[in-house]
Amino acid sequence: MAITREELYKEVWAEPMLQMADRHKVSASFLARICRRMRVPCPPRGYWARIRSGEVIRIPPLPEPQPGDEIEWSKGGGGKRLPAPSPSTRMPRAKVLKVDSVDPTGVHPHLEGVIDRVPAVGVRELTNVTR
Repeated sequence: MAITREELYKEVWAEPMLQMADRHKVSASFLARICRRMRVPCPPRGYWARIRSGEVIRIPPLPEPQPGDEIEWSKGGGGKRLPAPSPSTRMPRAKVLKVDSVDPTGVHPHLEGVIDRVPAVGVRELTNVTR
């Protein structure tokens, strides 16, 4: 029997995880991992005791599923996922500046254009920086 994110969200906030886990014949910790994997918020520790005492607690909304997220779970496996984004829609990777390279003058790339603004006393220390 498959369970969607929305059904899981409703069940998790309707009864304690132990009772829900017994009904699905899995452990509560496994069910909590399923919730994390499907990005379903779970009640915090002590939630049910606070509810029994009459406290009104705001339930966080179910976040929208992201591309590649699991949207359906079944005990035997084989849950459904949203399709992952195509490579063309992904954010481009940031270019990495090689900071290990030092030009022949001995000036670190981060210090180029700044050396002339540094007082003469500090120029020698800045050009001979070692790691």
